[in-house]
Amino acid sequence: MLQMFSDIMDDYNTLFLKYHDKCPLFLRQRSLHMRVIRAELDYMLDVQETSLFEKFLTEIGDMFAEIAFLVEKQRVVGNKIISKLCSITKC
Repeated sequence: MLQMFSDIMDDYNTLFLKYHDKCPLFLRQRSLHMRVIRAELDYMLDVQETSLFEKFLTEIGDMFAEIAFLVEKQRVVGNKIISKLCSITKC
């Protein structure tokens, strides 16, 4: 289960980095249409990076809460399986 979590986090990180790399490109393309001067573009990039970081932390917190819920749910299911096996085999 730990390996699966590690793989999921690696995939999430890869996708997040791809998304993060596309944001400045998107803002630059948008700035061409808006005719934004360079200083405004730099400010937009700085603000976007901060909001991405905050969003990332929120998503990580949500992910850990969901994982904790799933682990607790699996513990309950595991205990039921063990109980059933013990009743069948008369542990």
